[in-house]
Order: sequence, then structure tokens, then C-alpha cells
Amino acid sequence: MLNAESFDKTFELIDLDHDGRITAEELQGLVNTLGGELSDEAAKTMLGFIDTDSDGTISREELQKYLLAKE
Repeated sequence: MLNAESFDKTFELIDLDHDGRITAEELQGLVNTLGGELSDEAAKTMLGFIDTDSDGTISREELQKYLLAKE
């Protein structure tokens, strides 16, 4: 289970510009950093699974709800 401190640190690592939102580009950066490849289309699709308000980004709340649903 992910505790609040770990969640916040993880979110901050992905949210490179620290605006409180994760973009498709930031998701691509994460995957690339981990040695994978993620196309623009795949990043947008991945984002779409988590972006419940359809604003094109993932908020802390959206990511937290998504991760909690997976537990």
C-alpha cells in the first residue's frame, strides 16, 4: 500500500514542472527514464484512463483514486 508521503514523492518525480498536473509528455519522460519507450498516442491513451475530468492532465486526486482502485 502506498502511504501519503511515498505518493507525494512519486507524484513530484513525475510532475516535472511542479504545477500539480501530470501531462502526457511527463508520462513519456517517466517511461523513457525507466528505459522504456512510449509513443505520443500511447501516452495520451494512458493518461485518458486516469484523467476523469477530461482536462488532458492527471491531478494528484485523479492519480490517487486510480491507484487506490487498483489495490
